[in-house]
Amino acid sequence: MAERDLQKEFDGLRQELTKLQEDLGRVAEQGGTVAKDAATVAVERLEEEAQRLIEKIQDAAESAADKGKDVISDVERRVEEKPVPSALTALGVGLVIGIILSRR
Repeated sequence: MAERDLQKEFDGLRQELTKLQEDLGRVAEQGGTVAKDAATVAVERLEEEAQRLIEKIQDAAESAADKGKDVISDVERRVEEKPVPSALTALGVGLVIGIILSRR
C-alpha cells in the first residue's frame, strides 16, 4: 500500500517536473529578467517538492521497516509456540508452490 502511495507521489512529481519544464521553456522564450526570476522560483519550488518527497519516502521506509520487524517477531513467536504445525504448514505451502510451478 505504501508502495502505491509512493508510486503516485513519484508520478505526481514527474508531472510537476514536466509542467515546470514546459513553464520554464515558455518563460525562457520571453527572455530577460523575468525569465531569471521565474527560473529561480521554479527551482525553489522544485527543491521544496523534492524535499517533501524525500521526507515522505523516509517516513514510508521507516513505517515499512517497523511493520516488517513486527511481522518477523510475530512469525518467530508463533513458530516457537507451535513448531510442528508451523513446519507442516511450511511443507504444505512448499508442496503447493512446487506443484504450481511444475505445471508450467
